[in-house]
Amino acid sequence: MVTSVHRTDGRKLLMFHPEMGAIGSPDRNMTSPQIQLALWVIQPALQAMVALVVFRRKLHKDFPTFLTFLIAQVAIFAVEYPLYRWGSHDAYFYVYWLANSLNLVLEFKIIHEVFLDIFRPYHALKDLGTALFKWAALIMVLVSVVLISISPGWDVPNISAFPGGDIVLAWHWVSA
Repeated sequence: MVTSVHRTDGRKLLMFHPEMGAIGSPDRNMTSPQIQLALWVIQPALQAMVALVVFRRKLHKDFPTFLTFLIAQVAIFAVEYPLYRWGSHDAYFYVYWLANSLNLVLEFKIIHEVFLDIFRPYHALKDLGTALFKWAALIMVLVSVVLISISPGWDVPNISAFPGGDIVLAWHWVSA
């Protein structure tokens, strides 16, 4: 049987389960900084484990960009988290957007890498898909530029200040 105790202001204070004790008591709940720290640390830990599995199973030969992405995520965490906690706001801002641009490029490359692996036996489809992939990236860049140009408050274009800049960088990487 689970019961709730309500405070005078109407909020639920705790839930009680006979075998488990107080479930929602303040001393058993994670606080916001604890949840934030857990989420920051869990991501690179899981990605490092996946990178280790990919490397041990020799999948990095088939998917080198995916392994690069996983390693980059751990490295980005090693730089971003200290800046977030103890660094300046400006430094974190620029590192965040630089890392976000790198992530976007790597994510596009991963999608392309998986696509090429799936259609490896079908050369005509692989070539058609690569061409379509490049055209889709170009259309996304054009749509981003149009949306940015019609948005209010646009003064001076800066490639790192708008999401389309990430797509421009990804297009450059894919078409190279």
